[in-house]
Amino acid sequence: MARAVTILVMLVALAVGTFALARLDTWGESDSTAPQRFQLDLQEQVQIPPELIAYREQSRFGTTLRSPLLWL
Repeated sequence: MARAVTILVMLVALAVGTFALARLDTWGESDSTAPQRFQLDLQEQVQIPPELIAYREQSRFGTTLRSPLLWL
């Protein structure tokens, strides 16, 4: 009798563990929106006050590079 109870408890624990792992969403794919704490808000960076800009572009020059990093 004790052996049957032990096997039953193990089977219930296995079923509960399997159910919990199946519901676990480690990649966050079940919800299409990220929580508010992970939202990136760039509204403050969109408008930079002119007094904070110390330099301005004077000219540009061409290069023969296909990408800025040579090892890509």
